[in-house]
Amino acid sequence: MPVGRPMYRITLNFLRFLSRLFSFPSQYASCFSAFKRPGKKSGVTTFSDGNDSSDPSDPELEFDFEDDYEIISLKGFRTLESELKRALAELDLKKGEVRLLDDKEKKGREELADITQKLASVTGYLELLVEEMEKKKSEFTTTMGRLQEENRGLVQQLQEQTSRADSLMTELTEVKAIAATREKDIGVLQSRLNGSLSTVESQSADLANIRALLPQSDTVVDTDAIKLVGRLNAEIFQAAALLAEACSSVKGRPLQDIDNRTASTRVKEMFGTKFVDLVQNVPHENNPAVLRIAFQACIVVFADWVSAAWHFQADPAPQFFGEVYRNVWLDEGQAAAGHWRAQTRKHIQKLLDPNPDGIRRRFIMHISDSLADVVLCAGIHNKHDQMSETIIRMAGDRISTVVEMALKLNRMLGEEVTAADVETTWAHAQDIFDPNWMEDDYGNWKSYGARMDLKVMCTTDLGLRRLVKADNEVGWVDTVLVKPKVILEEILSSSPIEAK
Repeated sequence: MPVGRPMYRITLNFLRFLSRLFSFPSQYASCFSAFKRPGKKSGVTTFSDGNDSSDPSDPELEFDFEDDYEIISLKGFRTLESELKRALAELDLKKGEVRLLDDKEKKGREELADITQKLASVTGYLELLVEEMEKKKSEFTTTMGRLQEENRGLVQQLQEQTSRADSLMTELTEVKAIAATREKDIGVLQSRLNGSLSTVESQSADLANIRALLPQSDTVVDTDAIKLVGRLNAEIFQAAALLAEACSSVKGRPLQDIDNRTASTRVKEMFGTKFVDLVQNVPHENNPAVLRIAFQACIVVFADWVSAAWHFQADPAPQFFGEVYRNVWLDEGQAAAGHWRAQTRKHIQKLLDPNPDGIRRRFIMHISDSLADVVLCAGIHNKHDQMSETIIRMAGDRISTVVEMALKLNRMLGEEVTAADVETTWAHAQDIFDPNWMEDDYGNWKSYGARMDLKVMCTTDLGLRRLVKADNEVGWVDTVLVKPKVILEEILSSSPIEAK
């Protein structure tokens, strides 16, 4: 058909273009087939890009056609259309790969520029290092020269010292020879000296025995002990008064619980029923006298124990040393017994009580616990531990002073007095009042007439006495230096107690 030849031409030219652009394989030529009319001579016409001789690999498209036209089959055209679409898609893919390669090339160029910059920085740093190394090398060379010079000087000194040592060794050999001769002479003198020492030791033993029989002079006199006891009693009074004033200002009474009952039991065991009656039944508000008396009694008992203690631990029992001392005192006399007591107390306390600060803290806690018992017995508070801590906050410094003075009195009476036994004294609850040995703190005992049944309720001030073995070696002479002050049970039936 005449109209088919232009379509054929257009298709063939487009196919030639795509074949050149995408290098179509030769098998795609089968998509086109030539048809001839019957009775016509057919021929073969080859279409290529015109460069067949220069590029043998290019595909050729062969078509058989009539002189007038060729007909492209519909099936072949559709196949070609499909392949063209695939080729376009591949073209887009290739374009994407080209863009990706361009991006990688750009990134590579940027990384290369960055590396070049860093390389330049490193090169500069290396140049600085090389310059620094050259400077260090110069300093090292200078130092090595100086050290070599010093080494030569030291070698010279060593040679001189070696020579000096050789000379000294020669002298030492000569001295040893002289010393050997002198040693023989010393041996003879030592033998004579040993004989003389034996004589001296024998005479020293005799002298020691004589000294033991002589009266020893004490570094402390009675007046020193009296003054210290007076100051101790004053500190006890001040501490008790301070706490009594604070407690007497408390309004109301808390509910009583087990702490109050336990505290009352402990106070009763120490001071008796009358003392508990005084604390519990006499009003305290705005009248601190009763509480001050009770506080004094607690502190006095503790201060007496501290001043007389051989040591401050529970084991071994302090009574053991007291019994040994009594036997020494009875058998050996006052001088030997006093010396034994002074040395024993000094060393036993160092051995058993190596931490004085710990002992002071323990004593302060003990006193505050006893005072807290009195406060709870009086019903002013109902928690023992809280009250004990409160007492330490209010009067801790005063109590610490009392403890320190009691320890000083312990050292004075136990270690510094040997010619006699000087002891602190106090009266126990239920003791019969004896005005020759004690003093009524309120001075009312004369108003009771000639009664001989007045009893002590508690002690408010420590006393002091002096014991010396009698001249006939039987018994002892007991002298009152300070009378302890006491409170009598009759105070419960007297007029209201007022502060002194």
